[in-house]
Amino acid sequence: MRSLLLVFLALLLLCGIASAVNVMVESDTKSGVIPAQITFTGSVSGNETGVTEWSWQFRRVGDPITATPIVASGRTVTPTFNRPGTWRGVLHVVTDGENFQSRPYEVVIYEGDYVPIPGFTASATSGTAPLTVTFTDDSTHKPTSWHWNFGDGASGTGPRVTHTYTEPGTYSITLRIENPAGSFSQTWRDKITVYQRPVAAFSVDETSGEPPFTVSFTDESRGGITTWEWDFGDGEQSSEQNPVHTYERPGVYPVRLKVHNPYDSDTLVRDNLVIVATRPVVDFTADVVRGSPPLTVQFTDISGGNPNQWRWDFGDGKTARTRNPEHTYQYPGTFKVTLTASGGQVSGSLSRSGYITVIALPEADFSVDRTIGSAPLKVRFSDKSSGGAEAWRWDFGDGKISRDRHPEHIYTEPGTYTVTQTVRNEFGFDVVQKTDLITVMQPTVTPVPEPEDPETMTVTANDSSVTNRSPAFDLSLDIPFINPKDLFSEYIRLIREIMDAQRL
Repeated sequence: MRSLLLVFLALLLLCGIASAVNVMVESDTKSGVIPAQITFTGSVSGNETGVTEWSWQFRRVGDPITATPIVASGRTVTPTFNRPGTWRGVLHVVTDGENFQSRPYEVVIYEGDYVPIPGFTASATSGTAPLTVTFTDDSTHKPTSWHWNFGDGASGTGPRVTHTYTEPGTYSITLRIENPAGSFSQTWRDKITVYQRPVAAFSVDETSGEPPFTVSFTDESRGGITTWEWDFGDGEQSSEQNPVHTYERPGVYPVRLKVHNPYDSDTLVRDNLVIVATRPVVDFTADVVRGSPPLTVQFTDISGGNPNQWRWDFGDGKTARTRNPEHTYQYPGTFKVTLTASGGQVSGSLSRSGYITVIALPEADFSVDRTIGSAPLKVRFSDKSSGGAEAWRWDFGDGKISRDRHPEHIYTEPGTYTVTQTVRNEFGFDVVQKTDLITVMQPTVTPVPEPEDPETMTVTANDSSVTNRSPAFDLSLDIPFINPKDLFSEYIRLIREIMDAQRL
């Protein structure tokens, strides 16, 4: 039994020495376009002496065996491929006085018109903010990867992507695509135009008087307004930007302004704005009617008839009895203001609904559906901000940003990431940063049974028929592929293990 094992190990030793030379090939690229020049480099390991000869052969898959191959010599070669298809290269070397060759090494050569040409369609190219656009790739020659730059600092990947523009402006789109023949990038300048949403606003020079009462209206709207529709409340209209209108009859009139830009419209109605009377009437103005808390408003009594008593109701539970009070609104909301005045030649009250609008400063906050996982890790972010945020900006900590309200983001690299959210409206902004919020671990590897390796052999010794000798034993040895310099010491160690096992 012992002699058989020794003979078997000796054979393994000889086979290991004979198969220890390994010829390898690498190239600067695995594909190209006609006429393609690819640089190949050979290397050899496990040899005792230097390589005395390097020779290459490249054959196109599908060609007859009689076809002339491309040949080259030298450790590094750069052949030119003038025909499309899959080419297999084999490197032959002479070392240690013997011939060895590499495994076939394949490269793919494409026709020149296989290089992809970027192109896409957009669901919209202009509109008011926030403008959501879906980009769909229609590039030629079957791209295999896509990278989009939307021009506002955000990016995306894939053949179909959706992006929301929250800021007015003109944006250029860059699309980089790839396929095995190569890659190409193209930029479309000023492709997307985002306009500000129209916001109607106006002021008047006077609000009360005797008929005929002439009022000058001044448009203060924002958002690229192109048309105006005025309704003065007395049956008359105007399409001018800054009209002047005369009220002929007594009455209390609301004024309505509707404004348009090419993509949207907005309407503002100011209740009981103009008062026309033959006798003195109660009236008031305010220096500001819209803002963020705390919003301080200076009210001014402009009543006729010289009143000497006043009572103000500011709509937030607070009142005043001075003629021209100053009041601070502490909380967001829309407030009705009422002035009651008497004395002199006037007595009455005037209420204006929705006269004061207080919009809170935004307060940033958000949540996530997960904070830890293996790469690639998809995380859904949910905006929890308060205060009427109108725009959002996310920094995911890995160099990527988003301007969506509730974005999804994929972390592709292991690490710990800090996430920052910025929210804003017309009156201000707020920032929240959550340090080391996302932890991305290395991808989880599922063990897969390895196929039997021809360079590994299992030796099993089982001799139960022998009597009056040492007990039968089972011994399995995995003999790996070992550098020849270490073979002798390794096999001596294995022989000693076998002999020790037999003594048991």
